[in-house]
Amino acid sequence: MYDHDKVKETPLSYKDFTILMEAYKNNVELTTTLLEQQKQLFLQQEEILEKTEEIKKNTFKIQSILEDKFKDIMFKIHCAWVASATVIIALIGLIYNFFKN
Repeated sequence: MYDHDKVKETPLSYKDFTILMEAYKNNVELTTTLLEQQKQLFLQQEEILEKTEEIKKNTFKIQSILEDKFKDIMFKIHCAWVASATVIIALIGLIYNFFKN
């Protein structure tokens, strides 16, 4: 453990005081720089979140459009099957009547 009673206090020399103040100044400048960088990071993160939200909305719109197109295509396929079934039934009827006579 550190024993404070044994430490002798000595006054700082002008040179020591200058070094201490320079270190304090450098510490303040570094802290200011770090705060500015952190502010920039926060702004970039906010921009990324906004872009992500925009991408999410666009993705939802695209998904909705694709679902509508898929439903439209499925309806057209269904109509094509019904139409082809109608033609096939008519052909079967003609063939049946042809061989019946």
